Amino acid sequence: MKRILYLIFALSVALHAQEKSFDLLNALPQKTLAVVWCPSVDDVKTAFLKSDLYQLYQEEEVQQFLAPMMDKFGPEMQHEIGKELSKINRETGSNITLDTLLNAVKGQVTLAVTGVNPANRKIPINFAAAIEFSEEVRQIIERLVAPQTQEQKLQNVVVRRGPMPGCFVFEGNTLVVASSTELMDQLYGEKQGLRHSEQFANVYKRITPEGEVTTFACFLNTKEAWNFAKQAIPPHIDMMLERAAVYSMESIAFSSNFAGRNIHSYGFLHLPHGKEGFFKLFPHTKMDVVANAKKVPDTAMSFTCGNVDFAGFMQEVQNILRLLDPKGQMGLMQQYEQGLQMLKQNMNLDMEQFAKALHGVAAQASILPRRGLLPSSIAVYTVGDNDSLQNSLQSMANLLQLQIKSVERDGYTLNYFSAPLGKLGTNPFDPRNTMRNPMQMVVSSIANAFSGMAYVIHDGHFYFSDSAQALQRHMAWQKDAKNTLADDADFQESIKSVSSDSTGVLYLNQKTLVARWWNTAIQFLRIFEGVLKKEKIPFHSALLPSHDTLTRHLGRAVFEFGSNEDGLYFAHKGQLEVILMGAAVVGIGAAIAVPAILRGKPRQKRFEMKKPERKYDTKKEHHKKYDKK
Repeated sequence: MKRILYLIFALSVALHAQEKSFDLLNALPQKTLAVVWCPSVDDVKTAFLKSDLYQLYQEEEVQQFLAPMMDKFGPEMQHEIGKELSKINRETGSNITLDTLLNAVKGQVTLAVTGVNPANRKIPINFAAAIEFSEEVRQIIERLVAPQTQEQKLQNVVVRRGPMPGCFVFEGNTLVVASSTELMDQLYGEKQGLRHSEQFANVYKRITPEGEVTTFACFLNTKEAWNFAKQAIPPHIDMMLERAAVYSMESIAFSSNFAGRNIHSYGFLHLPHGKEGFFKLFPHTKMDVVANAKKVPDTAMSFTCGNVDFAGFMQEVQNILRLLDPKGQMGLMQQYEQGLQMLKQNMNLDMEQFAKALHGVAAQASILPRRGLLPSSIAVYTVGDNDSLQNSLQSMANLLQLQIKSVERDGYTLNYFSAPLGKLGTNPFDPRNTMRNPMQMVVSSIANAFSGMAYVIHDGHFYFSDSAQALQRHMAWQKDAKNTLADDADFQESIKSVSSDSTGVLYLNQKTLVARWWNTAIQFLRIFEGVLKKEKIPFHSALLPSHDTLTRHLGRAVFEFGSNEDGLYFAHKGQLEVILMGAAVVGIGAAIAVPAILRGKPRQKRFEMKKPERKYDTKKEHHKKYDKK
């Protein structure tokens, strides 16, 4: 019986403590300008240990590659941190260890800007923060600040104030800080805070799905931000922003979350009053991802699909210009029409005709050959008007000074762009020509990129590829259309999370990307090994992890863009962050190596310049001696 009573008592204490825990999101005013928060540092640590990123770090090959760096830099870092901790411990009489420092923060970390007060020169920004420390760190902080602060009783809470502006209070192990006593009193007196506002609640559920651990999230109340900014915005600019419906965006939010082994990211633009003005430029037509994936083979390394409506886009641009300048006093519409006319006269480019050429669904893919290294690209567009498309292609060829040639392949007439044959011995990259006419340099660069690209118009679709051979292979595959990307099991699993409101999707097969290119990347990294070692960085290219090790922890990534009744959103799901972090490591290595190489060149040049001078001086002295004799 006693055990049951003890259990009930412990449970009631735990529930009471949970009720008394401080939630800054709930206490902040509903008109808070911006918030950045992490709900629980401990939960993030636990979720990270389950992620592919940590599992990759635990691989034996990765550990062996990192070991020389850890052996060199680890003791140095520990020594420097130890010196600083010893200094702090001597000055404060504390006993802070490295382990205490690494586990200092346990729960929530929330930083918020509640408003702007330009009249207050000391603290022009009203801010609040809540950080949940470990019990040991809380005791250390209280012991350090107690002699320098005094208690002050407010209407709703007793705070501590010191010589610096602002005040703070400990709620359990949570340190709550505010820029003023008025704000702190408001935090503790708030009954229906930010978390209860309809605006924040709508955005919050979009960026923090159930079952995922949020590493960090950011919320910007643009509705209130506009109210503050209007004081500094000139009246005519303010009027234009209002007419373009820019002020209809009430908030923006972003987040990054752990979801099992993956990392998911979300973003949301809150437009509760609909998409008007400027926001009509964003695509809103929903699309069928699976139907578009049937247009490309399952060897696609990347795949994107969306809707193309250039005519609608140009119409919306004109509508916005009329909204901004309804009476035509600024001449915006006139300048727009003059610009189109100049393109037509000077460059023979009819934008209105081009806008009619393509209309509808568009799909693009980078397709890897069954045996090979580099992918070929294929794009499929729905033809809006065949004559407009043909005329636009010819106009573009004329502008770029390219020829359109054709070849018969497997019953298809494949067209391709070809640069005209120049004179033998001429240099198309002569700097004298490019300096004389920079625009010609731009046109030549674009022409060089387009030369060799092929296209065909077939069955109401425009097929565009980087070579006639790649286009021929795709058209031959399309006759049977077996083994499509839509049939791939990994692709089907990846797009399960794609919303029905989606207007655009990007799919990336990271496993294939790394498997095909990693060995080539190693050869590139090997170039910098000697330079990095001269800079005292123990980089060993021979110990770089194999592609098998990397691909065990890589799958597919999906980017999604969409539009719903509440606003515009994007989402990323996959392990792309693993590749980005790897690319960052390579970039940092190159950033160290390349400057070292460049620093070495002037030294070498100075040495070479001095060398003949020494020879000349020696000969001069020799002739002097000879003349004396």
